[in-house]
Amino acid sequence: MNITLGENIRRLRTDSSLTQEQLAEAVGVSPQAVSRWETGISYPDITLLPVLANLFNATTDTLLGVDIAQKQKEIEKALEYNSTLHREGKHHESEAFIREKLKLYPDSADLTYQLAYALDKYIADGEQQKAIDAEIEALCRRSIQLDSGTWITHAARQMLCFLYNRQGQNEKAIEIADSMPTWWVSREFLMQCVSPPEEAAAQRQYNLVALMDMMILHLKKIAWDMDSDEKSIEVLDKAVALGQLIAGDDMKFHHARICKCHLWRARYFTRMGDKDSAFAALESALHHAAEFERRPECSKYEAFWLWRIEDVRANERKDEPETLYQHLLKKVQENCFENLRSDERYSVLCAKIKDLIT
Repeated sequence: MNITLGENIRRLRTDSSLTQEQLAEAVGVSPQAVSRWETGISYPDITLLPVLANLFNATTDTLLGVDIAQKQKEIEKALEYNSTLHREGKHHESEAFIREKLKLYPDSADLTYQLAYALDKYIADGEQQKAIDAEIEALCRRSIQLDSGTWITHAARQMLCFLYNRQGQNEKAIEIADSMPTWWVSREFLMQCVSPPEEAAAQRQYNLVALMDMMILHLKKIAWDMDSDEKSIEVLDKAVALGQLIAGDDMKFHHARICKCHLWRARYFTRMGDKDSAFAALESALHHAAEFERRPECSKYEAFWLWRIEDVRANERKDEPETLYQHLLKKVQENCFENLRSDERYSVLCAKIKDLIT
């Protein structure tokens, strides 16, 4: 019997404005029996299924979740394809695809949130951005309303937090942020405490890599807040050293993080007039970009303390469809590096990057 039966009985009973006691009386069982059905502890006798379906003015297929199961299967298929679009940075295609699917399944919390996610990747100006932000807010609130307290609720609230912060509505952003769980009661922390030994060990390794990623991002943002270029460079050096300390030379996905740290180091060195250090930083950025782009589709970390962790390229989600080489070339051509352009090393560097792109 379908495992959604109890959930469907509860939903249909609620939709019919019946209490458990009223339903029990109508079908000739005890209220405790109805409670056990709805919690999945037991199931109604098969002879009661037509009675329940008739009472709820529904089909037995609906009661058993056959229609709902098929609907969920189609939604999951759509979500899988949508994830592929996001991994390729095709957010406009994702928006169009999800809008079509929502016409078929307007009450899907998953699809509603995914439309908000796609729109959140857009950057527009003026009134157009206001309209996008308003739709994102409405979609997040609707996905929370439709959801039953799964990860979608937390993800939508996180998106709202960032949206309000971007809009300068700091009190709203802080209210949401302050209501979220702390690291110490997170899934990641708890799973490494309660899982079987092998799974707990894998979780700890995953947590270590995730915290490294977060710390590198935090250090990069701290560098932006420094009151001198020298201090900013010193903080970025710490971020690079941290990646080396935790993951060794084989940083997998995190080569991209370190590449961007070196890009910022190059910016600061250029502003200080230290061309030699700036070019050295750009060469390091190119090295890490190459390590990122050339890594296998799936491989484990070489560091023996991270050997359980796999780097799966198919799981990446891109903000843009461009490669890291293309990103690096675009950034090198920005005005902040104008003082380097007269140097022969600049044209040599750009030529190297272009060769790797082609």
